Parts: sequence; C-alpha cells; structure tokens
Amino acid sequence: METLPLFPLGRVLLPGQPMVLQVFEPRYHALLADIGLPPGVETGPSDLPARFGVVFIRDGLEVGGEATHHDVGTVVRVEGTREVGDGRRMVVVLGERLFRITDLLPDDPYPRAVVTVSEEIDDAFVGDVDVDDLARALRRYLAVLAESGRPADITVEISSNAAMASYQVASLLRLSSPEVQELMETTSVYERVQREVRLLELETRLLERTMGAG
Repeated sequence: METLPLFPLGRVLLPGQPMVLQVFEPRYHALLADIGLPPGVETGPSDLPARFGVVFIRDGLEVGGEATHHDVGTVVRVEGTREVGDGRRMVVVLGERLFRITDLLPDDPYPRAVVTVSEEIDDAFVGDVDVDDLARALRRYLAVLAESGRPADITVEISSNAAMASYQVASLLRLSSPEVQELMETTSVYERVQREVRLLELETRLLERTMGAG
C-alpha cells in the first residue's frame, strides 16, 4: 500500500489513456509542487516520474467545495506541464495502473488516500482470457459502426495484454462515464473482457438492426 495524492475528475481516465488537465486551484498547484513539479518545472526527473491518482467523481463538482468519488481510480504519470498564464497550468498525464482506495485521508490541502495499486497488468498474459475473441468482436463492431456513417477507426489494434486490451475497448465503446467506471471496477480481467465481448456483440446487432430498418 502507498499514500497517493488524488485529483478528482468529472470523467473517467483509463490506464493507457492520455489526458490534458487544467490546474488552477491552489490546492492542486500544491499537489504538483509536492510531487516535484513546482511552478517553472515542466517535468520531473526521468528516473522518478511524478505521479498522482485520478478518481471519477460520484457526487459533487470538480471545482471548489466537497465532492465524493469512487474508490477505484487510475495512477497517472505526468508527461509534461506548461504555464498558460492567469495562474493556470496545463498538465499532460498518461494513465498507468488501476488502484483501489483502502483509507481516505484528510485533505492536506488536496485529497489524499492510502491505496493498493493493481497488478492485473502484470498478470494479464496468464489465464483463460482470449484476447482474440475481444479483438474479433471489436473489429466487427467498428466495421458496422463505420458502415452506419458514424466515426470509427477500423485500423485500431488492441494490446496482446488482456488488461490493457480491456481498457482500450472500454474507451472505444459508446458508454457513459458511470458505465466505464463500472467496467473498470470489475475485479477480474476475465470477467471484464467477457462483458465487453457481450457489449460489443449487442451494440453490433443493434446497429445492424437500425441500418436494416433504414
């Protein structure tokens, strides 16, 4: 277990996903300073990248006031920062691993928690998970999506690592943030992949039915 600074967001960030965060609240400037990125420092040392946790807000607002958030989030690595004036800073992060909060600590001044970081990425080449089934279902879904006239990148290749593949597919499915969070909280990679295969097949059938009706 480890103590991790938290950055609550109104959207879900998955491992493997990049995101640009805008920091302007004093408490989150303090967070950046505490992980080795005070004002004027764009990146941390290469041998010790700056990291914190992103969590999806369950209830409340991103800016100011109180907000409750989910217990499962994503450890992110800071890729770079840039001062943009008016006390604002753009922070480019990349999702790395899931974590689960075991103990929420008092704000100091930003949210903090004791967390357990998931090892499912390390274990995801082992077991009964068939990434090929997921890849086939995704290719079919994207092909039908493109055929229906909706934006779809049919050249997408998913990872051979089952956990990373499941995160990629979760980001490609047309799901709400709470639905993506629910998938992310699935404790078994096998179960998550099976759910995604079923979702892809269902979405594909619905698209085909809609196209046939038109």
